[in-house]
Amino acid sequence: MKRIVKWLIPCLVACFMVVGLVQKASFTFANEEGQTEETTGELNTDESSEFSNEDANSFDSDSNEDESLSEETMSNYKISGEGTTYDNPSEKDIEMNVRDKGYIAGYVLFGDWSSNHPDIVTVDSSGYIKCIKSSNGQPVKVTYTIFGEQRRVYNVYVYGDNEVAFYYLKTPTSKPDSNDTDQWGKRLGVGTINTEGIKWIKDEEGKDKNCFISTTPKRVLTWPTNDDLGEQNADGSYTLTRNENSDSHWMAIFNAYRDSVSHNLHKEINIGDIQSIILHPYKISQNNNTAPDKHVDCTVEIKVNDIVTATFFVMEPGSTSYEWKEATDYLKGNGVAIVNGTKNNYEDKVDGENKYRFDGWYTDEARENKVNFPIEISENTYFYAKYVPKTVTINYVVASGNGTVSNNPETVNVIGDVAGSTATPAENYKFVGWYSDQSCETLVSEEATLNGTILSGINKSPSGEWQPATYYAKFERATQDITVKKDVKGDFGNHNETFNFTYSYKVGNNTVDGDFSLTDINSDGSDNSGTILRNIPLGAELTIVEKDVAGYETIATYTNSSGSSETSSDSSNITVEGNKELGDKIISVTVDKDNNLITITNTKDTVPLTGIIDNTPKGLGLIGSIVVEIAAIAFVLKKKRQLKM
Repeated sequence: MKRIVKWLIPCLVACFMVVGLVQKASFTFANEEGQTEETTGELNTDESSEFSNEDANSFDSDSNEDESLSEETMSNYKISGEGTTYDNPSEKDIEMNVRDKGYIAGYVLFGDWSSNHPDIVTVDSSGYIKCIKSSNGQPVKVTYTIFGEQRRVYNVYVYGDNEVAFYYLKTPTSKPDSNDTDQWGKRLGVGTINTEGIKWIKDEEGKDKNCFISTTPKRVLTWPTNDDLGEQNADGSYTLTRNENSDSHWMAIFNAYRDSVSHNLHKEINIGDIQSIILHPYKISQNNNTAPDKHVDCTVEIKVNDIVTATFFVMEPGSTSYEWKEATDYLKGNGVAIVNGTKNNYEDKVDGENKYRFDGWYTDEARENKVNFPIEISENTYFYAKYVPKTVTINYVVASGNGTVSNNPETVNVIGDVAGSTATPAENYKFVGWYSDQSCETLVSEEATLNGTILSGINKSPSGEWQPATYYAKFERATQDITVKKDVKGDFGNHNETFNFTYSYKVGNNTVDGDFSLTDINSDGSDNSGTILRNIPLGAELTIVEKDVAGYETIATYTNSSGSSETSSDSSNITVEGNKELGDKIISVTVDKDNNLITITNTKDTVPLTGIIDNTPKGLGLIGSIVVEIAAIAFVLKKKRQLKM
């Protein structure tokens, strides 16, 4: 007998130790990214509760089909927090999310585990459960038995990705961004939302956290429907059913609102003053380590006799939804209240590479009906702030001359990029520069393209913002320096003679003229430099008159720097007027940007007095001419002697 006792006592101690180990538990929740988060409660053994992402991803997370669960006659006790004490120790409610998993507390070394809906919640022999899909608001029974005797039942509620818990602010002036529990009512219930295309705002850890709800698209699909709680409205809001029981949501809001207006407006109200209490979905949050994982925060609107609320919303630049900023209750007098404006100042905002300025308040979400304070209101009114890009206009204009400028005018954000403008001269004109004044005295740049890099040094405020400005492009007639040379040819051409010229051309309505002299290009045995006529406007008609050159045949050649030329005999750009017998020859030239040399060639091959056209070779022609001249002189001398006799 003593041997049996010695053996039995250690066994009993070991059993009690095992039982103690399995009474505490923890769950590992798998969030939407497949990461695991642990929470302590009525679940777990001392075994590891860390699980791989592969386990979490092995579930059909997209499966949220509706499935009717059988009703069982058992008392339900919802978990309201860790360490909850249950009136019925044999049955507990557990709320979990799709993809959550963990150990359920129980005598894991003995007994059996079962699930009445293994397609929704599975459980193995050790009490390890996995949540596969939503239970659609119905409990899945996970039962623990020992030797056929039921010891404990867990009612497992599994929430899908689109199922959310609803919470509400207690007064219209309560702040939605507050974590003060006095500002918030208890959980309203569970409904569903539309998450398609949702844009999350990240938290400090970089996780997708919040989304502010606008009326479009409508995010709330269904509100809680338990106990005739309220009625969903067409605009997506929710009107609470009047319920004057002390523990109702309706009374929780009324009591808080009554105290608020009593304190702030010194106005006492009673239940009969309340016309309706309406909840407006305001913000969706997720990654809360709760079940459901997502929740919807609601603002409250109270329609009441003699009091109105002005609420102000702002859509930040770059955002697609409105954010609650402030709200104030007002007493009505003669049916209206005077709203003087907001308590806060709304300044410029920066989004990326653009800056925005506050444009004012509007009474519609589309921000078309602008208002100016003070304003009278007779009912609860929402005001919506509008931000518009803060821009300036930079003008680019032609100050003088003939040319064009691009990109005029240019409207730019005050912290954005300036494209600038390019000045393009017209034919026969040139670009001189960009100026900051119309009289073109203060030069900005000689570059034809005036870009943001050039302007950033002269057109930004100390805060780095672009300033409105006008820049002037100056054009003027392009000019050409033209060299004029003389070439004398022919047997009777005078290679030592000095030839005289005048010239003239027009600049606008003014005529410029002058004169010069030239000698033969080869008179001293070398090519002389000629005369340079400077700054002749391109496109101008240059007129050169050669004086006293009777007996010479005259042609003119117009040549560019590459040696290509055109002559007066075959070009309209240079012409010669006047025949051989005339004393003056007129050379007309249309000045262009390519040609820069005019050569005037005079040729004399015969004696003008005889009128004989000499077609003999040049050597014989010269001898014949001398003979004719001598004969003529002898004839004249003979006549003179005869007359004296």
